[in-house]
Amino acid sequence: MRLIEKVEVYTQDGNKVIAHIQNYDAEELNRRINEKNSITIRIGDVIVDPRNILKIVPVRES
Repeated sequence: MRLIEKVEVYTQDGNKVIAHIQNYDAEELNRRINEKNSITIRIGDVIVDPRNILKIVPVRES
């Protein structure tokens, strides 16, 4: 069973989007965001322009 995690995606234009992803991996997300030929990137159930991403923060539920 894969763990579904929630992340907050903050964009350069001031928006915040909640995405649900499987197995949060900061290094893998960073690699995908920084690929030169990417026009869009899928983060869980959200599709965004990688050039518009300011930061991605995992939401730790207690």
